[in-house]
Amino acid sequence: MPYFLISILCSLCYSAFGKSWKNLELGQTYRLTQSFKLRQIERSGSQIFFVTGDDYHLKEIIPKEISGPSRRLYVFDLKKCPGRDMKTEMDIISIKDTSPTVEISAQLDDCELNIYLGSKDLIHTSLFE
Repeated sequence: MPYFLISILCSLCYSAFGKSWKNLELGQTYRLTQSFKLRQIERSGSQIFFVTGDDYHLKEIIPKEISGPSRRLYVFDLKKCPGRDMKTEMDIISIKDTSPTVEISAQLDDCELNIYLGSKDLIHTSLFE
């Protein structure tokens, strides 16, 4: 019986911090757990804000073999798209409450949020729940 209660508490704590990257499933919609911003290419100085609680639909997961460490590309459709012609610089985002700190590369291109993640970080908490 105590094992059952401990497992329930652990799962509740885990869900409070979001899902790990490896547990995200294609075709599902996820809620953002951390706000961040990306700089637009077209308009100097302008930024696009991604707000905690907004919904994103996971469209693709693509393994990327780039020289150096292996990475994965997660492609999300934005539910609240600011405009089809918007494109941002690729920026580094640190994910809160990860130890060691996990950093991703993120870029917006035609209402798709592209997130690059090192394969070694798949087990860590993602930006989504």
